[in-house]
Amino acid sequence: MNIKLPILFLTDDTCHLESLGLDFNLSDCDVRETTFYRINAISPYIESGINYTTIHSNGDGFICPLNIQEVERIILENKATYAN
Repeated sequence: MNIKLPILFLTDDTCHLESLGLDFNLSDCDVRETTFYRINAISPYIESGINYTTIHSNGDGFICPLNIQEVERIILENKATYAN
């Protein structure tokens, strides 16, 4: 089963800020569709009052701009598709 989710990626500017130890907002990141072949867990992530979701996959964490309820719905819809 594979699931496509939007994931936040650092831009050149946010990478530069991070390398300087400076804070940046997740809203400054690029959003790219990413295909996951295995999701081990999901957890809520809140920054500046905005609800995101951390996608845990094979030891790495990826921030999705959707809230956890939306991600759960997408996962369940995909499971139903592959179950039939």
